[in-house]
Amino acid sequence: TPFNHTVVSILRNLTPVNRSFDWNKKLWAVRVEGVYDLLQQLVEDEDVLSGGPREEDLPKLNVILSQVSDEDERIRAQRAENQLSRDEQFEAALAEQKKLDAAAYCPEAKRRRVDNSFAGQGFGLSSFSRDSSSFAARGVGSSFVAQPSFSRPTCPKCGDRDDESGEHICRLFGKFQCQCGQCWTSARVWYYRSRDSYESQSCRRCGQESKPIEARPRDRSGAMCSNNQGAHQQSLCGMCRKLGYNCMALRGG
Repeated sequence: TPFNHTVVSILRNLTPVNRSFDWNKKLWAVRVEGVYDLLQQLVEDEDVLSGGPREEDLPKLNVILSQVSDEDERIRAQRAENQLSRDEQFEAALAEQKKLDAAAYCPEAKRRRVDNSFAGQGFGLSSFSRDSSSFAARGVGSSFVAQPSFSRPTCPKCGDRDDESGEHICRLFGKFQCQCGQCWTSARVWYYRSRDSYESQSCRRCGQESKPIEARPRDRSGAMCSNNQGAHQQSLCGMCRKLGYNCMALRGG
């Protein structure tokens, strides 16, 4: 019963992992590992629990204690055996992984892979000698076929490399003008070529979204507010308006 203070104090002396209390059912639960310690403490407090010692119950109690002790030892031995088995499996897996790593980083294995790659290029193993460090002495130059270089096409709108999937999104420099009169520039104007549409931006003053009124490729030199001839346009540059003069002076331009 949870209302016997002596029993409760004994139960609370057990390790917390070995006992628990169900508030709904008002029941204590003790794991097998804690039964032996519980019975020992109950025997020590037998005078308090029963009002006096009962000699006729001592043999039965000793048998119970012996059985609980044997069961506890069996559980501990089983756990130790399981842990040992897991350790052996881990060590075996670790040794196998070390063998695989050693084989992967072995110079001989790398040399064989290089030989096979040259053979795939048509070099011929007979002309490939490991004793010579010169490709000319191995006859490699005569059988090597140069692969044609391939460069991806660039987008005519933004100048970036084109996307093979056809879903290319251009990043441009543009100017915005909201209906409230707020104007701003942005170097992150997104143009969706598949939809032929620009992404809107929100006005910082009123929150209304608007499309760019002007968009062009970004200047690769780092000046995002220059025209096609490279001249910096102060009228489009927010930094110039904030400073009151040409911001390129800060960049040494």
